[in-house]
Amino acid sequence: HEKHLSLERLIEGTDNLECAEASRLSVNSFVGSCCISKSKDKQILDAFKFFSGRISSLSNEELIAFRDALIETSYVKIESSSEEDSYTIFEILNARGLELEDHELLKNYVMRYINPAEKRDDAKVIWADIENLLGASIKPFLRHYAIHKYRLVKSDKEGPYKKIRDFANPEKASDLLYDLQKKAGYYNEIINPSEDDEGSKILVFFKGQNVKVFRPLFMSLMHCRELEVITEEDYEEALEFLYRFYVCYKIIGGLESANLVDSIARHSYSLETKGSKEALDEWKISFSEKLPSKASFESSLSALGWSNRWDLYKDSKLKDRCHLVLALLEQRVGKVDRVEDFTIEHALPDSAAELNSMIGNLLPLEVHLNERCKDLPLKEKLPIYSESRFAITRSFANRYSKTEFRIQERSRQIACQLYEETSVGKSK
Repeated sequence: HEKHLSLERLIEGTDNLECAEASRLSVNSFVGSCCISKSKDKQILDAFKFFSGRISSLSNEELIAFRDALIETSYVKIESSSEEDSYTIFEILNARGLELEDHELLKNYVMRYINPAEKRDDAKVIWADIENLLGASIKPFLRHYAIHKYRLVKSDKEGPYKKIRDFANPEKASDLLYDLQKKAGYYNEIINPSEDDEGSKILVFFKGQNVKVFRPLFMSLMHCRELEVITEEDYEEALEFLYRFYVCYKIIGGLESANLVDSIARHSYSLETKGSKEALDEWKISFSEKLPSKASFESSLSALGWSNRWDLYKDSKLKDRCHLVLALLEQRVGKVDRVEDFTIEHALPDSAAELNSMIGNLLPLEVHLNERCKDLPLKEKLPIYSESRFAITRSFANRYSKTEFRIQERSRQIACQLYEETSVGKSK
């Protein structure tokens, strides 16, 4: 506790606190009186407040039981004669007690086998850098690292640490640590992308969609790019392929990304270990074969819809998919990189018929224009649509001021247009 003086003051303050004073003081005021450094000791102070709150909610019987349990608590002190023995003891005890996180076990493994021993201090600095860079994301990072580096698959029930331990060479623990550091840098780029280039914009898209399943592929592609196995152009084309694949497969096709996990493990591992354009081509061919056919694609999109009224289409996930389809369509028609936020407008009243929930009846529209459209017949809405900043909405107003509007016909048109703009269309 030499580094956390507030902890010692909390312990002494609690021990010396009289009952009358304890009942008068609030937890916050007591903690404030014991605080030495809010920045350094924030977690300790927050933990004290949390447990104080929990204890104050206990009944007298529960408090007595809690006190008795604490009194009966015992601990065993184990001392090791060398640092290497301490790592061995650590792993043995963990196997018999409460399981630690995989990254904690891996840290112990790396430190145990780093040689010569003088390098362990440097290794600890590198590991601390990895932890500081990734923060709470270190747990998913390690799983995705094991997928891309050692082909961890769903059937590997024991998790990433044991996969890495069983396949890594202890004599090359330094190489493992440096590779982890490198891949942590890639992972940080994936989870905190900038928007400096086209590839980064696609990473921003996947982050916005909370899509994590492709991260092992991203790491493998980034490594291939760094090794100059593939060019920067190859890398950006690969990300664009993955973007188009996701739109076809998941957003429009409605297929589950979870079904791709083993395939992603196979191809990210192949890209990482083979490091060749042939592995890149094999991945693209394999994924292209998983895409829906044109007929299936059009059928899935035509069946997509969202409604405030009809139970079949009320799901918020359907709304999200419709929102994204409209945004993608606007990007293509309006030739823009970013689509500003919008509300979903039903051209024909949502309440009038279930058919009016379908994608062919939906448009992106600004909030203030949407409010003006309420309860108006379509003919009177068209001039309002013409004021929209969204190209597809203005195009809709122009087209259907001259011709009859049919929802199913427009759904098919949208499907054909997006099909030609996706990897499905490109690959045929």
